[in-house]
Formats: sequence, C-alpha cells, structure tokens
Amino acid sequence: MSVTMPVVEMDLEVRGYGGRYRRGDSLTGAEALRAAKEPWQVMSATRVGAAITIRTWYCDRLMVSRCRGNAASLYRRRKHLGDAFDQYIHMVLVHTGAVTVRQGGREAIAGPRDIVTLLPRSIFEGHNLDGTDATLLQIPIVFLEYRGIDTDQLEAAAWSGGLMVDALRDLVNGGLALAEGEGAHQAPYMEQAVLELATGLLSAYFIGYSRNDDLSRSNRDRVLELVEDGFADPAFDIDHLATALGASRRYVYRLFEGRKVSVASIIKSRRLDEAEMLLRTLPEETALNRIARVSGFASSTSLNRAFKERNGITPTQYRSNYSTDR
Repeated sequence: MSVTMPVVEMDLEVRGYGGRYRRGDSLTGAEALRAAKEPWQVMSATRVGAAITIRTWYCDRLMVSRCRGNAASLYRRRKHLGDAFDQYIHMVLVHTGAVTVRQGGREAIAGPRDIVTLLPRSIFEGHNLDGTDATLLQIPIVFLEYRGIDTDQLEAAAWSGGLMVDALRDLVNGGLALAEGEGAHQAPYMEQAVLELATGLLSAYFIGYSRNDDLSRSNRDRVLELVEDGFADPAFDIDHLATALGASRRYVYRLFEGRKVSVASIIKSRRLDEAEMLLRTLPEETALNRIARVSGFASSTSLNRAFKERNGITPTQYRSNYSTDR
C-alpha cells in the first residue's frame, strides 16, 4: 500500500534545536557537553578529549541528526518532559560502535546495523561506546500512528535493520551534502524517501510481535487502504468505511480508540497531504478551487479552513513560500 505521509508542522522549539547543528558543529570537552542547552542532559565518559560532532537536517516533519564522537551518556529527565519533543520518537540507527538504552523498565543494546527506539515523552537514558557513529531520526508520533505503527510499544525497542540501515545512512548523507539552494528544492522528496524507509523498518519490528487484537489491526490497515482509495471524493466519509467493512460506524470509531489519531483526522490529513503536494507541483496560476476538488475538499473555503488550522498559514501563503524557496 502506498500512502502519502501527513505533514506535521514542526514545532519552533524542535526547529531551533536543528538549526544549532545544521552546519555540523562539535561539542568539545566535558564542560561544553554539560553546558549545552539541549532537551536532555549529555555527559562525557571522559574528562579530557571529549568531543561529539552533530549535524542536522530537517524539512516539514522529520529531523535527522548524524552523530559521531567519544563515549557519552544522554539522559532525558523529568525536568525535560513536557516540551515539543514529547510528540516525537527517537529512532537511532547504529553504524559503528554500540548504544545501550533504558526506558520503562526495559534495556536494549544495539550494535552496527541495529536500530533502537525511545519515546521522549517519558524519562530514558542512553550510553554510547567510544567512536560510535549513528543516525538519529526524530519522527512525529502522529505520522507513525497514521501509518499503523503502535508507538506505545517502542520504549527501548531494538532489532536488526541489516542493509537497510546502510541505505538510510547513505540517503541521509546525500541530503546533507546537497548545496543550500538545491537542498531546499529537494528537501520534501528526500524527507519522503527517508520516512518511507524508516516506516518500513519500524513495521519490520512488529512482524511476529504477539498481539491479541489481530483482527482489529487488520481492519485498521483496511481502513487506511480505503482512505487511500477514496479520499479524493468529497463525499467519502466514515459511512463509506463502515459499509466497505460491513460494520457499524461505532465499530469504525472504536478501531482507533486509544490511538493518537481518529478516523476523521486520517481522512482530513490525507486530503491536506494531497493539497500540499499539488500546491508544490502545479503551476502557480492553478485555481485553489481545482486543487480543493482534486484533493477531496468540497470547496476552496473548506480547504482554506482546514489548511490554516493545521499549518497556521493559508494555501496561498504556503504556495508563495515554497515558490520563494525554489
């Protein structure tokens, strides 16, 4: 199933973190690590010669950090909770060295070509060996829930990603190497590719994962398929989903109870995703009414309202901003 990703407006706090390391800065010395204003506490394993190099890249919803350096420990403590990072997961891809993490009473160890995940909404700790080289993906929880990933199960989870870890590393390195102007134009496509690979790796973790709601999970997947097939029709709604599943509206609602997203938000998000893609790719003179109809909105008014509610700007402003970046 091919599903376009929901765009989640990145919080300014998260963007600010990414901006500090966009050019590949180094934190050198134990004191520099302690003084760093991070959404977690970083401590060096050595008093002399400590150095960590971090370089970040981000677009609309994904933030990527390439990290290399000496042995260090990272702590997300109670005082750090409640910030914008609570809405993300940390997905760490290990290339060399090793990482050990603890969260929620669980401990996991990841070596080369392994993956480990953490949820910043609760306290955790992580420790890396000297010379560890890793990629940190910060992915919005709502995006993964939309794709059927049960993020509640990702506290201190670890598994092997094999050659796909290498593929993601190379893709990220390619994005970091792009020139400033070219990078701005290519960013949405690079982001989409990284998110697709990351989602596939997360899905692999759940293969064989024993759960008691196999039927419900299957029907949730079916709902996502039906939304993908029908979102472009303005008349498509929960009644259509219930009919296709041979179930009641209440059953469809209950499939997503306790999840981070509702059925209605999934449909609206998919339509907004399509509208954003069209705003980026169609000629600027394309009427908003046409974009609204093609993306499943009944009118340009309903598109404007939903677009501004999620992104804080109008479709016209979004198109103008993107054209300026190009």
